[in-house]
Amino acid sequence: MDIEVQPEEPPPVSKKRELKQEPLSLTPEKVIEILNGEPTCESPVDLSLLYEQLVHIRIPPLQWNNFTLTPEQLKLTNTSYSVVLTGQWQYGEMPFISGGPLLDDYVFSQIHFHWGGIVQEDSPSKKCNKIWILSGSEHSVDHDQYPFEMHVVFHKRSCESHEAAKSVADGIVILVYLCADVTEEPNPYLEPITRNIRKFFEAFTIMPVELVPLCTIVPMFTDDYLLYASYMKYKCNHRILWLISRESFPISLYQLCKFQSVRNKHSQPITNPFRQVQPLEERSMFLVNPSRTLESLIHFREDLTTVQEFFDEGSADVKSKEEGENAAGAKVIEKVPVIKKKKKMKKKKGKKKLSSLEEDSSADLE
Repeated sequence: MDIEVQPEEPPPVSKKRELKQEPLSLTPEKVIEILNGEPTCESPVDLSLLYEQLVHIRIPPLQWNNFTLTPEQLKLTNTSYSVVLTGQWQYGEMPFISGGPLLDDYVFSQIHFHWGGIVQEDSPSKKCNKIWILSGSEHSVDHDQYPFEMHVVFHKRSCESHEAAKSVADGIVILVYLCADVTEEPNPYLEPITRNIRKFFEAFTIMPVELVPLCTIVPMFTDDYLLYASYMKYKCNHRILWLISRESFPISLYQLCKFQSVRNKHSQPITNPFRQVQPLEERSMFLVNPSRTLESLIHFREDLTTVQEFFDEGSADVKSKEEGENAAGAKVIEKVPVIKKKKKMKKKKGKKKLSSLEEDSSADLE
């Protein structure tokens, strides 16, 4: 009698992947030398821990300077392409970063944002319709785009201005914060921004922002980030050094709706303010001072309740309006009553109109 032997089941595979390569200890000078020899390819790119050219390295930690000092002025500008935050500090108090892969001090220039849309399933037979957060990030992660991305832009101190830095090979550095979590609770880092976005934030206008230190808007990281270089070839030809934080930068549904209310020069909501993902080609990508676990490229926060979980519980009553541009037969969420809205602030005098501004492209932001 033939006896069929059942193969043994393989042991369960852990979801966490341990660090497979020992990080190389490099000097910042060596890192920049490698990046300077890279092909002149553009950004953004797809981010992944699986690239063969992803090299784990150890370099000195990134340093943050003057980020706790209060500015003399902060303002939001609607460029008709995005929302840009700029500020002024007293002489010698301008926030800047140093250390890490940087061979010089890099002074704060501006912050701008990239976001996507929100659509809700239109099915009267269901008590709780599912919602989808549309792609809005510039960088993708394993070919998936996230709903929101924040860029913090710096220019080399030896350059007189951001524009002057564009003509220097190592003039611009951008820190990237990717939103992988759309949550019920607002992100406190975004509150100084979203509190000052009015319902109709028209193109080419400036809105004053309450004076808060930059550390209350920008999360400061020293290690565990991705590093690569690219070239901006539209209107100019300058290199950008990208540092992408691996900590998820959450945003609430209400905050995301605030960004969606921003208008372009045609008095329509700004849609898809992001560029197409470019191939990495033969460029190197560094994982700097990595954490010991590589479960995912972006670290999700387990203490956050996601919006979809919140909606699935049936505890939110969402008011919506028709918006055919985003999805056929779908509804765009206008506001979420479960998130307490801030008291309306009195209108400040001196709201300015920028007559000299023209519509900015994504290249102008960098």
